[in-house]
Amino acid sequence: MNTLRLILCILILFVTSLLISIPQVALAQLALLPVASPLSDDATIFSPPLGYHNGIKYGPRYTYDNGGALIENTDYGVTNPDLSHYSDCFAIEMRYLIHAGEDWYRPDRSPANSDEVTAVADGIVYDYDTRWSYPGYAVILQHTLPSGNVYSVYMHIENVPSGISNGQPVYRGQKLGTILQQNYDGRYPQYHGTDDSHLHFEMRYFASANGIYSDHPPCNKGDAAGRGYTYPGYPPDTYPNSSQHYTDPTTFVQSHSGSFLPLIMVPPCNQGSTLIMNGNFEQGRVYWIDTGNIILNNVRRHGGSWSAWFGGYNSAYDVMYQVFNVPRGATSVSLTYYVWIETNETSPNAYDYLRVQLRNETGSLLSTIDMLSNASTKGTWLTRPFNINTSQYLGQYLRLSFEATTDATMFTSFYIDDVSLTLNCSGANSLPQEGTESETVATQQVESSNPVTLPRKPTATPATPHPYP
Repeated sequence: MNTLRLILCILILFVTSLLISIPQVALAQLALLPVASPLSDDATIFSPPLGYHNGIKYGPRYTYDNGGALIENTDYGVTNPDLSHYSDCFAIEMRYLIHAGEDWYRPDRSPANSDEVTAVADGIVYDYDTRWSYPGYAVILQHTLPSGNVYSVYMHIENVPSGISNGQPVYRGQKLGTILQQNYDGRYPQYHGTDDSHLHFEMRYFASANGIYSDHPPCNKGDAAGRGYTYPGYPPDTYPNSSQHYTDPTTFVQSHSGSFLPLIMVPPCNQGSTLIMNGNFEQGRVYWIDTGNIILNNVRRHGGSWSAWFGGYNSAYDVMYQVFNVPRGATSVSLTYYVWIETNETSPNAYDYLRVQLRNETGSLLSTIDMLSNASTKGTWLTRPFNINTSQYLGQYLRLSFEATTDATMFTSFYIDDVSLTLNCSGANSLPQEGTESETVATQQVESSNPVTLPRKPTATPATPHPYP
């Protein structure tokens, strides 16, 4: 008996020492964490189906052509002009169908295949049937709210764990599978890479979609997940009826997110870490998103074998950007890039421009970091260093965007190379603030200062018109 008492005392002292060693702030944060029991199907807090463990903010994708027209939209309740296939059961081209969910991609447009898909809330597995391909599998979860049941649907997934089976309980953040690899086959390949891996995500107030397509019976194929679209004139908010229908997934999750401490916080600031990948273009266009007629050039290059050629033709509008995240504690970011300018303009006035813009995640302009033109120093590599205050954007995704425009005559070429964007986690450095002029002339001078006629860049191939069926 004395031995048992001694062991018990030792255990009490050990647990007490652990509690004392935890900072008070950490204890307060732990108190805010919701208890997610894998044995409960009550759902009071919802989280996004992607990014739960890696901190990446996924979402629908929007793509615009050179003229600013929206050519791809994977959001909820909209049509997607980029879809190229014909729907046999709806007997219409898919680009005219209304999206009943959202297709989620990585914000930097890098491949999302193998990224982990997780349950948005506690619940039970309503349907997981390997007989159907969308492509990939679909999982449907049932979540119990005070107002009744709601269902989350996850399509285009694979590697579903063995514990995911009909009737089994799941908890928020539990792995349901990974995103299936898919190739792009849309109508605008000139604005896309080859990868199209994504998650189709739905929230709806009915369990099975089998039998809901009374307007198009061939679409009732026996599966519970359904087609993921509704016919023109049948908005998903009221389909199939006013009490059992689809709902906007992002809006629903945000309105039911509650106040909780995520398992993965915004990553801390790491002094000097790199935010831009493939800034020297040695990997081609990897990590970059571009529109217009930007060519990777191996003649004018600052460091390695390649640079990005903007302009070079009349009436150009060339844009290339990367998305990056501003971690907590980041006071600023340091931008450096190199630019070489050549022009056919003979006037000292500025007509053709290169602008470096800071934009938010959806493309709205936050600030102009730098602006050069045909009137700037030409025929040499210019070093462009800037310090950009990011304290107001902590935790946000931003775009670093290079944008070139030329007028209708006498075009200008801008060659960009060796782009670097690094974190500053405390204090400010001595680099010039955004918008200030600081040209550092490199040693590669042109052999002659005489005017030259520059070769015209080949123009981009326009999209082929696609008539209504």
